[in-house]
Formats: sequence, C-alpha cells, structure tokens
Amino acid sequence: MNRLFASTVLTFSLCFAAYIPVNAQSLPSEVIEAYKAYLTAEEAGKNKAKLEAARKAYQAAEKHLGDHKTTGDLAQNYAETMQPTIGLQRADFQPTEKITLYLRSAELAKFHSSEDALGFKLERFIKAAETNHLNATNTLG
Repeated sequence: MNRLFASTVLTFSLCFAAYIPVNAQSLPSEVIEAYKAYLTAEEAGKNKAKLEAARKAYQAAEKHLGDHKTTGDLAQNYAETMQPTIGLQRADFQPTEKITLYLRSAELAKFHSSEDALGFKLERFIKAAETNHLNATNTLG
C-alpha cells in the first residue's frame, strides 16, 4: 500500500515538475526553485523539509505574484503539508495558519478556469471548515 501511494505521489510530482519548465517564463525563479525543493523533499520522505519548502514556495508566490492562480494553489499545497506525519509533529504548524491558507486559496480560486473555479473554491472552504472543526475538537477534548 505504501509503495502504491509513493509511486502515485512520485508520478504526480514528476508530471508537475515536467509542467513547470513550460510555464517557467511566467513564474519567478524563486517560486520554481522552492517548489522543486518541495518535490525533492517529498520524494525523499523528508516531511519537515517538505513543509519548509512548501512555505517558501507559497511566500515567494505571495511576494512576486500576489493575487494569482499559482499563489492560491501553493497556499493550498502548503496547507496540505501541515499534517502530523513521520518527522512532523502538530507543534510544527499552527491550525489557524492552515485555516488562513485554505481561505486564501479559496479566494484565489477565481483565477482557475470558469468551469473549475467554483469547485476549487468550495473544496478549499470545506477544508478550512474541517480544519477549524478538528482544531476546536482537539482543543476541547
């Protein structure tokens, strides 16, 4: 099962990595390099490094692109990396930051194609609500 998951993630990562150079002209190198570091850390199973690289990619996109589809996608990606896993504890991130990232990614979903924008926006709002609910449950219980 782990091997299947790893191969699926690797395949997705390689596909996305192949996609980056095609659009490299429109994305700042700081964003591309941070995202490549994310992919490398993910392939190596280094969760803390993956979290840090996801943070850097998102922050670089905010700095250089602002309100942009890529910024929204990287905000969601960064939020998705905030999961307690091997080498990464809940103390390594703040649930409120994760909620903020999902909300930012929902806000920027409007930059996706008109057919996809509403679906992405709703999905990201739902993830923010789920994170808020889990945070409240963990705080109370």
